[in-house]
Amino acid sequence: MPQTVENIDIGYGAPGYIINFLIFFALFVFNAVVYARSRLQSKRFVDHCIFLSNENQTQKGYRPSRLGSSCRALSVIFLIWMQCSLIITFLSNYQHYWPYSPGQGDKNKHVTWDSFTRAFLLPWITTFLLLVWLRRHHASLAVFYMCPCSLEKATHVKIHSSTEDENGNRQDFEDVVPVSATARGLRMIEWQLLRYVYCSSKDAFTSDPQYDNEFDEGLKVERDITGVWANEMYRKGGMSTEMASMMLDGPQGINEINVHIPSILEGCITEFFSFFYIYQFFAVTLSFYWDYVSVGLMMSLLVLTCGVIKVYTERMQRLKMKEMATLNERVLVFRDHQWKSVDSHDACVGDIICLTSKLKDEDNNYEHHSNHRPLLTADCILINGSCVVDESLLTGETMPIQKFAVPEDKRVRIPDSAEHKKQ
Repeated sequence: MPQTVENIDIGYGAPGYIINFLIFFALFVFNAVVYARSRLQSKRFVDHCIFLSNENQTQKGYRPSRLGSSCRALSVIFLIWMQCSLIITFLSNYQHYWPYSPGQGDKNKHVTWDSFTRAFLLPWITTFLLLVWLRRHHASLAVFYMCPCSLEKATHVKIHSSTEDENGNRQDFEDVVPVSATARGLRMIEWQLLRYVYCSSKDAFTSDPQYDNEFDEGLKVERDITGVWANEMYRKGGMSTEMASMMLDGPQGINEINVHIPSILEGCITEFFSFFYIYQFFAVTLSFYWDYVSVGLMMSLLVLTCGVIKVYTERMQRLKMKEMATLNERVLVFRDHQWKSVDSHDACVGDIICLTSKLKDEDNNYEHHSNHRPLLTADCILINGSCVVDESLLTGETMPIQKFAVPEDKRVRIPDSAEHKKQ
């Protein structure tokens, strides 16, 4: 008569569980230490957080930390291990072989179903809650493992801004942007299609920098566009080539609309790291564990296909948007007391642009430039003559609008306002 082997029930007090509990607790303490250290250093650096009233922004400086980077790496490794343990558990359940007690021989083949269920539910619930929490606080986690520091030494800046819409509802915007540096040593960040340059006098990144020496003073972007300023730029011979080069490399940048096109991998991570897909994937793992492999495979294929199609569609839309926003034409600008042909991407604030293809030379003879089309690739004001502009692409208005030269006064002109629409 064959001997009956009693099934072994493995509870949460087994050595393997104890080791995982200790690792989880150690990582929790490690993250708590990183958080406490970050809080203490944020109070230590007075210039860590700066509020710009004119920009209505709050800026906080951060830089990488070895302690934070180590903590993040260990946390990611443990999270990956939890996901791997899910796969190992339901695959071992198919074979009815306990994989977490090596060297036990046939005893591993006589483990109760409740033991496999415990081994499955523990990482399943833990990773589900962790991923939901990470998705909920992903904006704060971008700087959680970094070290607070002054904006002067920061490699990343956390920006928070709030505005009110037409109905008076408050809208908050927050993002973490990297700090870049030019060949001239200017430190800057780009956020919401604006470039902010670090200004030591304000100890912050601002779109209206106040430079500390005479050499850089000319790089200040003119904020108040007036008729006096525009005509004065024309009379003094326009902008110099050297100054235009500094402007392009400094506070202004290239005259273009930069539409970010994420890669396929980046788009998939952004798409699948959402509450909807987190729920779907963890629901699918239940089907695999309950031995409904065909159902799990069909659900996985359906979810993955829908997600990839959405990523591909959005990427194609962004490519079309970038193609529509890209307009690089040759324009005539008045620099160094003479008209020069440059790419529209190289046009700067303060440039005098010719809207016709015919120009008078020194002998009052007309010189024809057939390769220049009267296209405007920036907000401008008219300082001489008159013209008719088709703005249907921007405003949807079917009728062209006649523009007149701006008076030579000190009134500030805003091209987007209805009051200055015809200038």
